[in-house]
Amino acid sequence: MGSGRLLGTVQVSGADTLVSPGYSIGQLNVQGTYAQNGGKVALEIGRTAAGAGGTVNDKLTSTTVLSLSNTAVSFSLLPGSLALQAGDTFVMLSSANNKLTLTGDSFAFDTSLSGYVFTQTQTAGAFTLTVMGAVPEPATWALFGLGALGLLGVGRRRDLFARINAGQRG
Repeated sequence: MGSGRLLGTVQVSGADTLVSPGYSIGQLNVQGTYAQNGGKVALEIGRTAAGAGGTVNDKLTSTTVLSLSNTAVSFSLLPGSLALQAGDTFVMLSSANNKLTLTGDSFAFDTSLSGYVFTQTQTAGAFTLTVMGAVPEPATWALFGLGALGLLGVGRRRDLFARINAGQRG
C-alpha cells in the first residue's frame, strides 16, 4: 500500500497526464485544492478479506476543492483481489469541504471488472462506487433457460394427463 500527501494547490493538465494514487492500493491526499483538466486518473478497487470491512480502494482526496474536468477516470480490480460482493462500497474521490466537481469526465471500467454491475453516486463531497451484484455468465443463463423449458414440459405433461383422465385426447 502506498499513500502520499501534497501541500498547497495542485493543478494537473495535459492529455498525457496520469494520476494513480499509491502503488497498488493507496491514497493521495492534497492539503489544499486539487484541479485536473484532461489526462487520466486510474483507481483500483478490491477485496482482501471476506465479510464486512474487507474492501480496499485507491482514493484521491482534498481538504478544500477537488475538481476534475474532461478527465478520463478508469477503475480496475486490484490484482489478487477476492471476488467483490453485492453492497461493497468504495469512496474513490472526496473533498472534506463538500466541494467536489466533475465536469465532462468519462468513467470506464477495466475488463477485470466486466463481471460486475455498479452504481455511481456523486454528492457534494464524494464520488462512490457500489457493487450491485455480479453479471450472470452465459452458462448461468443457459441453465436458467433449460429450467424454464423443463417447467413448461412438466406443465404440458400434467395437462395431457388431466385430459386423458377426463377422457379427452388430443
